Amino acid sequence: FPLGTITPNDPNYVNSDYILTYKNLGRLDVFGLDLGLQYNAYEDDRHNVNAGATLSWVNKDQLTLSSGENVPLNAPKVKASVTFDHLLKKIGIGYGFSFRYQMGYKAESSVYSGDVKAAYLPDLRLSYRPNFYKGLLLSINVNNFVNYQWRSFPGTPLMGAQFFARAQVTF
Repeated sequence: FPLGTITPNDPNYVNSDYILTYKNLGRLDVFGLDLGLQYNAYEDDRHNVNAGATLSWVNKDQLTLSSGENVPLNAPKVKASVTFDHLLKKIGIGYGFSFRYQMGYKAESSVYSGDVKAAYLPDLRLSYRPNFYKGLLLSINVNNFVNYQWRSFPGTPLMGAQFFARAQVTF
């Protein structure tokens, strides 16, 4: 394999390289927990009702080094969600609602640093599976339907409502 390094001869560009790398922080102790629950609340020949929840937790989102320097974990201490889904089996229509929460946190990664504000994101779903062809599924999802403006990390664009349409064929 050929290997080479490009070195400019122009004095304006020599020694102007930027090198971004990771720093070894040594030994760090972080404790966390991830939980998920799915409950089939009701089912018969006409209905299927499900509820669910998730929780992710870590004990700290700032790590203190032996030098006394604080380094952010770049993740929230708490993330959680709750969901509700209802399927009308006879007509093939399903709908659902989710609410996602993410605690705000401080982030610092290379040139991107700052505070990420808390996120409160409600989502809606609607699907249709026609009786004449059970292998077809049409669905529409609207994430963050209230258009809450937030950034998932410093340096990323503002996010708002997101619309997704899907046609799926299984054969």
